[in-house]
Amino acid sequence: ILKTGARIRAVGAGLAGLAIGFLLLISFPSWNHNILAKGWYHRLTSLEGYFNQTSWFEALWKGSSKLARHVAGTDVVFYGDGIGGFTTVEKSTSITGQVGYTMLNSGKADASSHGDRLTQALSAHIPLIFHPNTQKVMVVGLASGMTAGEVLHYPVKQLDVLEINEQVVQAAEFFNPWNNDCLKDPRTHIIVQDGRNHLELTRESYDVIISEPSNPWMAGLANLFTMDYFETVKKRLTQDGIFVQWFYSYQMDWPTFSMVGRTFAKVFPDGLLIKTLTSDYLLVGFKGKRNLDLKTAEKNMIYARKSTNITIDDPRILFNLIISDDLKDFFGSGPFHTDNFPRLEYAAPKNLNRNDLSLNDKIKSKQRLSKETAAVVASNHRDIDLSLDWLELMTADKSPPFDAVDLDAATPQEMDRYQGIVKEYCSGEVVEDYDIFPNADVRSKCAGLQAARIREVMDAGGESTNERSGAYYYLARACREMGDIDGQIASLQKTIELLPTFYRAYLELGIAFETQDKPEKAFECFSKALEINPNCAEAYNDIGTLKAMQGNVTEAIENYIRALAINPDFVEAHNNIASALLYQGKTEAAIAHYKKALENSPANVKTHLAYGRLLAQQGRLTDAMSHFDEALKADPDNADAHAYAGLVLGQQGKMTEAIGHFEKALKINPNHYLAHKDLAITLLRQGKMEAGAEQLEKACKIKPDDSELHKMLGSIRANQGRIEEAADHFKKALQLEPDSAENNDNLGVALARTGRLEEAIGYFRKALEIDSSFKNANIHLKMAQAQMGR
Repeated sequence: ILKTGARIRAVGAGLAGLAIGFLLLISFPSWNHNILAKGWYHRLTSLEGYFNQTSWFEALWKGSSKLARHVAGTDVVFYGDGIGGFTTVEKSTSITGQVGYTMLNSGKADASSHGDRLTQALSAHIPLIFHPNTQKVMVVGLASGMTAGEVLHYPVKQLDVLEINEQVVQAAEFFNPWNNDCLKDPRTHIIVQDGRNHLELTRESYDVIISEPSNPWMAGLANLFTMDYFETVKKRLTQDGIFVQWFYSYQMDWPTFSMVGRTFAKVFPDGLLIKTLTSDYLLVGFKGKRNLDLKTAEKNMIYARKSTNITIDDPRILFNLIISDDLKDFFGSGPFHTDNFPRLEYAAPKNLNRNDLSLNDKIKSKQRLSKETAAVVASNHRDIDLSLDWLELMTADKSPPFDAVDLDAATPQEMDRYQGIVKEYCSGEVVEDYDIFPNADVRSKCAGLQAARIREVMDAGGESTNERSGAYYYLARACREMGDIDGQIASLQKTIELLPTFYRAYLELGIAFETQDKPEKAFECFSKALEINPNCAEAYNDIGTLKAMQGNVTEAIENYIRALAINPDFVEAHNNIASALLYQGKTEAAIAHYKKALENSPANVKTHLAYGRLLAQQGRLTDAMSHFDEALKADPDNADAHAYAGLVLGQQGKMTEAIGHFEKALKINPNHYLAHKDLAITLLRQGKMEAGAEQLEKACKIKPDDSELHKMLGSIRANQGRIEEAADHFKKALQLEPDSAENNDNLGVALARTGRLEEAIGYFRKALEIDSSFKNANIHLKMAQAQMGR
């Protein structure tokens, strides 16, 4: 029996517990589905500002309301709990006014009406376009239903869709405008069942099977990527059957990616690796021999063209998506993922918060195509209409290849079509990266269209604070591309006013202030970004660049080191620190950073160019050329790469090849100063004096303050007997370098040849004042004095 004091304490504790419980019920009457839907466990980086500026006590009592600010602008229109976790559908409006839906399972985005539509649609079209007679199809994983809907454009007799979670079936109805209303089509059979179990037990055979599970780090999904699963799928395919397996490269490393590909290739050795979106891939397997018959594809195009999600005008453009048609060679040797050794189940979660996207560069650098496939791809790129077909398809991606279309020989009709595609994309989609466009003019035009659309949407009103801050942020990017730095700064400042913890806005504002030569303000912005997010490697990198521009190389290196301590795979920081170390004469240390950058990003053009230039300076011309070749593989239209390749080839005595590269550089960028200059030198070596002089004149117009150009032109014109022109160029060289003994002497010689001996003697004497040991000036002085009889 408790004593009185103990009873009082027990009752007090009980009352206190009830009071706390009652207080919590009042404070947290329900779950905020909008917050819960986001899956913050793999989106922690988006909350860096929140975590760094929130106390534990504030997080307890105000955390929900503060987190709600990060999800403002999206509405949860569906929420349901099921066997596979909880399913939500979010509705949002982009800064360009585009209304879209996203489906999430247990906080993981698995489908969307816009962002993933290329992958969702192509998963259906690629196998059905090339299959000669598709009757029965299975789709593993309903999600938005977009893949199933694309299948139904074809004359299939039966479509079985396997979905383990009944809540997903209900949620898919929100995507009816994009999924061809697939759930109501009588050919569709929704089977709410574990996909693998159904495949093991069914007696059905299918012409096409499409497997689109969620990521294998989600519980229970790694077994849909095992060799045993692939073998089961193969058994369920008809003789000409085709299998498509979705996979991804984000939050991934090469050993894991290649293990899945290697496992697939073991079962489907004659398969393909296809890239759809930036980080989405399709593994395509064939039950029999691989057959990409274009005659069959052309017959099926009547069905493919019914799609309202993507535009496929010609089956040949699908070959542009192929990364490899030799999977065994591409993925190499190594372990497999099997039921008995479920390596992916452990490897995938380890990569969950991996933010390095250089895996795509590595995959691209390994691209190997058969002669037949490569021939189709090459033909596609040569044909402008096919290139435009390809571009139109890829506008469903966030980064369409606008710069991959060669418009030099385009007809007015083809140019109009290209401009129409640009206009539609820039007016409707959110432009993430203006570098996808071929030149400054197109970038500026696109930015103008984007800015006009953003302002139109903002003027209509109705946005949340988050939406409006995002609109100002993208408006700032558009202003930057249009050269409106003041507009960019004003928009970024408005972004920060609306969302003070948006550290990336501070980073871009700092870079804008750098452009205006306001280093103090730039430093303040970078420092503020670090205050919000102390683990921001980009901020340290930007401070390092700022210090380097100010001549503080030691401080620059210190900041680059801090950036790399946070992110050892930060390629830009490796490039920058290498440049700073070269300035200090630490060549070997610089090379180590270039190698590290290429290890992380094998196709990084900037690294290849910088490292190649260094090797060329060291006289290692063959090694330098290999890096320029790699740069051109990654970016065939890079003017710098062509110019540097031309320079090295010229030094190797390969004049014709060198001239070819210089001409390509100038075709891409007619104002490429180095290409003009080095082409001139190459032509002069061949004895083509006037052609060389013409290129030097063009270089002079681009960079009139280069005294070396004027000296070269002066010498050429003097040799041609055009003495007055020579004197003009030597005079300009002297104005740029007044303390050059050579410049004074050159001008003196030219003046002497025009009979202006008194002036010439003055310049010869000036040359000797600068350098008394300058023999040529001494000889020329004596000759001029002799002519005057002195």
